[in-house]
Amino acid sequence: MTILAVDDSTENLIVIKAVLGDAYELCLVKSGKSALKALERSKIDLILMDIQMPEMSGFELMEELEKQDAYKHIPVIFLTGTIKEDIVSQIKKTSAKGFIEKPVDAKILKEKIAFFSKHIRQ
Repeated sequence: MTILAVDDSTENLIVIKAVLGDAYELCLVKSGKSALKALERSKIDLILMDIQMPEMSGFELMEELEKQDAYKHIPVIFLTGTIKEDIVSQIKKTSAKGFIEKPVDAKILKEKIAFFSKHIRQ
């Protein structure tokens, strides 16, 4: 299973790599535009995506993914440092499969990824 992690924070990408790197193939990018390029180049099975990023927010990237037949089936889990009612409401309006609060808890991240890896055809 290949996971695309999109976060403008190098530290967050390092954590994701440390937690998931031994068990999954990872594609780590720092922007929405880079994510779209990665999707063109690689078969991605799951996307972990930050919400607040410069240039293109996670919500804007999600809109792009939902418009494109080639990508709209890929499960997305948002990563967010802000669990406010308006953010949760916005997440629920998307086709995302949920969210994980940052800083990322390794156990929660592994559990969510394990769940999806069982349900994604290889």
